Amino acid sequence: MKKNRPMLTSILATFAVGLSFAAFSPIAVSAVSNGVLLAGTVRSESGEKMAGVTVSAKADGRTITTSVFTDENGEYYFPPLPSGKYRVWAQADTFETGRAEINLTETRHQDLVLKPMQDFERQLTGDQVLAALPDSTPEDRRLNGFSGPTARAATSQITYCRTDLMRRAGLQL
Repeated sequence: MKKNRPMLTSILATFAVGLSFAAFSPIAVSAVSNGVLLAGTVRSESGEKMAGVTVSAKADGRTITTSVFTDENGEYYFPPLPSGKYRVWAQADTFETGRAEINLTETRHQDLVLKPMQDFERQLTGDQVLAALPDSTPEDRRLNGFSGPTARAATSQITYCRTDLMRRAGLQL
């Protein structure tokens, strides 16, 4: 067994060197360097740059969606993406979804414009509705006094009622 120990050490060392070459080979690096950059700005219909907006991109025929957020200047930057056709969209509360279809073959700047929703209340969660209630009178403050399990139960019931009413009215959820 002691005679085979140097040979075993040599085999393991060769294997380790081979793995390190494989990990740092041009093939492994080219997967990242062949990516294409996608960036842009999200603005409201009035031209105001919008911070904190979710921007997503999904390649045609793929199941993975990559999402990023706009910075304080309304700008977004995706990590390198494989070339191809993409659907890109931006979403923000109280705004309609801004959409674009692009053919990403080289670095591209794609701006998106979001229009305010006419009926944005349908988009709000129960928590957002409760948080928006006025609190200028004692009666108003009583409504906003929900907290803990009571608030969660009320929010859940509000969401259920809203969904049920919309379904009965034949409105799309």
